Amino acid sequence: MAYVVYFLAYGASMLAFSFRSIYFLRIFTIISSSLYALYYFVFPVQPMWIDIVSESALVILNLVMFLYLSYSQSKVNFTVEEKELYDGLFHRLSAFEFFKLVKSAKWSTYNTQEKLIEKNQKVRGIYLIYSGEAHVIRADDKKIILKDGAFIGELSFNSGNLASADIFVQPMTRLIYWDQEELKEFLKRNPSTKEHFNAIITDDLGKKLVFS
Repeated sequence: MAYVVYFLAYGASMLAFSFRSIYFLRIFTIISSSLYALYYFVFPVQPMWIDIVSESALVILNLVMFLYLSYSQSKVNFTVEEKELYDGLFHRLSAFEFFKLVKSAKWSTYNTQEKLIEKNQKVRGIYLIYSGEAHVIRADDKKIILKDGAFIGELSFNSGNLASADIFVQPMTRLIYWDQEELKEFLKRNPSTKEHFNAIITDDLGKKLVFS
C-alpha cells in the first residue's frame, strides 16, 4: 500500500508539469503534495513531521493560488477576437494575465497597403497579425510573407536595434499592437507574464527562421 500511495503522489507531480493549463498544474500539485503528506504520516515508523509540514504548506499555497485564479477568471470577459487569440496563441498565460495584457494593447484595421515599419528607423510598436498579411522586404529584395499569428517588431523589442527591413501591411489586415516602451514597463511589473510572453516570441522567431 505504501508503494501505491508514493507512486500515485509521484505520478501526480509528473502530470502536473505536463499540463499547459495553470489550473491543472495547481490541482495535480495539490493532489501530489496531499498524497506525499499522507505517505510521510502513515507509513514510516515515526511520522516525518518536517516533510509533512513542507508538503502541507505546498497544499495550502497551491490551494490559495487556485482559488485566486478561479476568482480572477470569474471577472474576465473576452471579446470573440480576444478569446481566439488566447486559445490559439496565449494559452500559456492564465486568463487574468492575458486579460491585463490584451487590455493594454490597441487594435487597428488596414483597408489599403501601408508601410508599417521602415528600414533603419526606430520601431515603436510590437505587432501581432490577427488576420491578413504583412510583407517583409529585405535588403536583398527577398519578400517574406507573414500571416495570422505572426509577430512584427519583436526583434527590435528584444534588442532595441533599428528596423532591419521594410514591412508593408496588406489590405484587409487586422493587427493588435503594443507600444514597446509601455509593454516593457507592463512586463516589468508582471514577471510571470513576461516569462510566458518571451517564450511565445521565441517560438515565433523559431518558426520564421525555419521558413525564411
